[in-house]
Amino acid sequence: MVELGRAFKTLAFGEAAYAAILVAEEVLDVMQRDWMRDERVVPFVRTINNIHVVEESRHMRFARDETLKRLENASWLRLQIQAFVVAVASYVIVTSMVTEKVYARAGLDVERAVREAKANEHHKAMLRSSCSGLMEFLASARLLTKPSLRFYKRANLI
Repeated sequence: MVELGRAFKTLAFGEAAYAAILVAEEVLDVMQRDWMRDERVVPFVRTINNIHVVEESRHMRFARDETLKRLENASWLRLQIQAFVVAVASYVIVTSMVTEKVYARAGLDVERAVREAKANEHHKAMLRSSCSGLMEFLASARLLTKPSLRFYKRANLI
């Protein structure tokens, strides 16, 4: 995973970097909003999530503005390349959010837990609904291309 991060740092520039960061922040934002409202979560953790939501909203607004600004006069080829880079980064970000070690540490049969998680339609639906605004933004920025859609579908973002 560290190697993928280094490759991204080298390959992604400008709008791709902002858009990929936006993906991570959007997914985490949805989770943190749920946690800050959930009475079952310890008040201290709810407060921390509230702070993160406020801060990330600024980051997301900035990332959206920068992405659009940098793509304003982008050529077709540049759009295609950046859309592909963002889609691959999105796939890696979303599919890396839970490691198999979590299941082992919880005392579960790892193979079965992974199989069940991959088949969890509720989780897939939650990802799609939580990222609908993000996908609308990427479409408006012209970053949803036919090749990129494959990665978003595999990551259950659309």
